[in-house]
Amino acid sequence: MVYQCSICGYTYDEEKEGKSFSELIEYPICKHPNIQILHT
Repeated sequence: MVYQCSICGYTYDEEKEGKSFSELIEYPICKHPNIQILHT
């Protein structure tokens, strides 16, 4: 699944990254917690 930060727009693709979104503590660009997401 692909997730997108609603603050900075960073896109996180679980398949591409090789780990689950739930393992991501914060977005690498804006440093906001992974709770602020949009499913794409």
